[in-house]
Amino acid sequence: MGGWGNYAITQVRYWDEDEEDDRLKHVKRRDIDDGTVGEAKVARRRSVLMDLRSGEDYVTALEEDGKLKLQEQVRLAEDDDGTEYLRVDDGGDGDDLGGLPTF
Repeated sequence: MGGWGNYAITQVRYWDEDEEDDRLKHVKRRDIDDGTVGEAKVARRRSVLMDLRSGEDYVTALEEDGKLKLQEQVRLAEDDDGTEYLRVDDGGDGDDLGGLPTF
């Protein structure tokens, strides 16, 4: 991944609002093109999984002082049963994008 990648994820929504279900339902992502960041759009978890499988790059980003700050690369992780998760680290079950704000 060079620089920002293809998309920046800035917010997340879980299936269970209390976050007891560790699977994401939706994310807010922004297209990144030649260093320009687009408007946030809601995308389904499934879309992000499919994009990552096809070679697209995602990073997490937080807004600080009116600018997006790059955080961590999003990876696919798989548990022993073959279930895929979106994670910013290399292990564990469930989706974990590093504490992004919810919407």
